[in-house]
Amino acid sequence: MNDINACGIQTIPLINRVFNLEYIFMHILNYVNCVDWESSKVYLWPQDYVPEAWESKRGRFFIEPVIHKDKIPNHLDVFRLYEWGGHLI
Repeated sequence: MNDINACGIQTIPLINRVFNLEYIFMHILNYVNCVDWESSKVYLWPQDYVPEAWESKRGRFFIEPVIHKDKIPNHLDVFRLYEWGGHLI
């Protein structure tokens, strides 16, 4: 089951023995600062809303991201967008 082999990701098999289900938990290790925020379309939070720690401070939904390909390291297969999502680890 755990046959994902990609640079930038940690996989952990999860097994539910009661229902005989298998899952793969994926922890994305790398954040890449590659978004052109001025050109991207983001659905913003209401004006008075204060996002929770796990919510993106930039907005509710990423509608049309604009990415700078040259800022993404060639060796990475998987990454998270810097400044999108909750806490950085």
